[in-house]
Amino acid sequence: MKLESMDITPINNSQRRDISSFWYRYHIKPNYRWFDIYNTFEHNTNILKYYIPHDLYYCYIDPFFSQVKKASLYDDKNMYDLYFPDIDQPRTIVRCTNGVFLNANYQIITLEQAICLCVKEECVIIKPSINSEGGEGIKFWDNRKDETDHLLKLLTSNKHLIVS
Repeated sequence: MKLESMDITPINNSQRRDISSFWYRYHIKPNYRWFDIYNTFEHNTNILKYYIPHDLYYCYIDPFFSQVKKASLYDDKNMYDLYFPDIDQPRTIVRCTNGVFLNANYQIITLEQAICLCVKEECVIIKPSINSEGGEGIKFWDNRKDETDHLLKLLTSNKHLIVS
């Protein structure tokens, strides 16, 4: 979703005063552009003042409360089925953790075995398992039209992958 192509609904002066007075007690002068965006999606405009502006959250609040080294353990998509067993997820075909290939059951396999598992599928989705979000880095391999050499390049392009 690109902001340039969206119709943003600016906050009015009354909302601006309400937001300003709320954040004033925290000695913060928020960037009202964020509230214009929130206003576009929030139907109950009385609660806009409670929204935390993204720049404030990601620059100050999140780093303060997050222990980045520990949090990265939970950011590996290869582990999601262990963390969230009751949530429907795409079927895993192959995992790659720190350059080591694993099957869906976390058993170590060779690169050749990983390729064989992928070739059995009609189409696979290969994506980074860490440090990725919003579809970034996702690659597709289609058994009907793509070469196995291309699959090899995709599987060896990153030491942390999940294939579904």
